[in-house]
Amino acid sequence: KNQSVYVVLLICRETQLYPQRERLLKYGLSIEEACLPVKGVTYRAVEYINRHYDENINLKHLSEHLFINQTYLSELFKKETKIPFALYVMLTRIEHARLLIQNNPFLKVYEISRMVGIEDPKYFSQIFRKYLGMKPSEYREH
Repeated sequence: KNQSVYVVLLICRETQLYPQRERLLKYGLSIEEACLPVKGVTYRAVEYINRHYDENINLKHLSEHLFINQTYLSELFKKETKIPFALYVMLTRIEHARLLIQNNPFLKVYEISRMVGIEDPKYFSQIFRKYLGMKPSEYREH
């Protein structure tokens, strides 16, 4: 369920939903359901994460950037997105890594890892496998 909500958030970033129809249907969502009521502070937090996923993002830094209490931001983010902050950051990084692998077949795993803000390539491979069910190298071949 958390992953499907995340997919919706990613799709909402796109300007056109119709090319993503197959992806939405894969997660059991309709185009009408695709835009969650994420607004205000949470919207700004999501936008910040989507722009700075390759940097060291933590809740404290983001709360200072948005001029909001850290605890309140954490609670609000989870309430409105249905996903904890850290999980959203990780899934955003994995999604960008997936796209890098698809579009740049000659990049090494450690290069992709660093490009998405994860310094340890072994940890990156573990997380990638956890969320996508295969290692980055397997994903590339697939």
